[in-house]
Amino acid sequence: MAFAAVGMADNMPKWVKKLPAAGNATYRYVMESASAATVNEARNQAFLRVFYSTANRFGMPFSSSEVQKAVRNESDFKVVSTQYNIPINKVCEYRKKISGGVEVYLLCQVAERGNVRAIFDEFLDCEAHLSDEIAIEADYPSEWNIYQGSAYISSFQHEKNDRGISETAFKNALVEAAKREVASRMGISGDANTLVEVLSTYRQNTRDGFAVAYVEKAAACDYYTRKLDVLINTIEGGISRANNLSVANNNDRAAQELRALLPSFSDMDTKISKLTAYGCSASPASYTSRRNQLEQQVNAQINELETAVSTIFVEVTADLFGDEYMQLEQAISTRLSAKDYMLADSPDEATYKVVIKAKARQHPAQNQYSYFAYVDANVSIRNTKTNKLLYSGSVTQKGGSTFNYEDAARDAYKKIDEQVANTIAEKVKK
Repeated sequence: MAFAAVGMADNMPKWVKKLPAAGNATYRYVMESASAATVNEARNQAFLRVFYSTANRFGMPFSSSEVQKAVRNESDFKVVSTQYNIPINKVCEYRKKISGGVEVYLLCQVAERGNVRAIFDEFLDCEAHLSDEIAIEADYPSEWNIYQGSAYISSFQHEKNDRGISETAFKNALVEAAKREVASRMGISGDANTLVEVLSTYRQNTRDGFAVAYVEKAAACDYYTRKLDVLINTIEGGISRANNLSVANNNDRAAQELRALLPSFSDMDTKISKLTAYGCSASPASYTSRRNQLEQQVNAQINELETAVSTIFVEVTADLFGDEYMQLEQAISTRLSAKDYMLADSPDEATYKVVIKAKARQHPAQNQYSYFAYVDANVSIRNTKTNKLLYSGSVTQKGGSTFNYEDAARDAYKKIDEQVANTIAEKVKK
């Protein structure tokens, strides 16, 4: 919750005076404050101080003028944090009226180190240490008190309309600010309009506007559970697609499909932490176990795909008008080795089995001094692990001689080995 223009120093939240302890070793709490004529200006300056202190601690270069230009309102905080890869999560805000303006205090979670993925926890004690006088002085409608209870996630907004803004526009601005804060704390920016409920009121005699945005924790638990189930289905679907690509001899695309799943595990971490923070009945431990199993499976398959070496066993029969042409198998194997393919000594040791059946045939000579022959080579390629036929086709090569048909066929055989090797290379990825 955020309260505006309230209380003495003794009524400040406890986190203003003493930082909370982090829930895990990946992040720390940082509190900064700033004063300005408006809440937005003071909030922006406080956020910039959080950003600068964290960036300097990381030793990360940045242009302060560029960052200042980028931070115009609260919605820019996450954009700037992502752009500079400096994880910052705003969790609490406290405002205090001062002469000529307002002082804003921000409590943020920031990454402990620049090379560590921060897993932020929910912080539920933003107002736990405020005195009752704060809520009374803000003078929110009494029927809103329920939304301060433990069954809700809420944000209260109150400001005086000193700029002559229309009542509707002023209430809408407070409502949007309250919604943004709840959405930010819950990490539901894309679903805020459907999940977050809002109320607002305006007192014309004092020009005070009030708004509250809230989500029942039971509804939040249902939301995170559904999102986790969707993420699990997405990951399982990606694994299945990667397996199909691998079977189809497309290991590069299979690895790419699996790498695209990796950000989903961070998303799961965030939502699992919310289940814990909100005391949801769904078991965070069961989701954590399934998440870890899937991550281990994905990483193992990526490693296997990236380090896998495809091996080929080549089986050749070559007929030369009733005799066997022995040189074809060696010629094809030499060309495949030159293309960096690993050759196996038996089909049991190979990833792929290539069977080549070649046969020479005569072509009628145009005259007694010219002899021509063709070699037709049927090529089949099969994945030995799945027994799936990847390719079945043929290539043909013509040869000629001034001596006889056998010599013409040998000429064709000497040319066809390159065609066959290229065909295999097109179908079998290294």
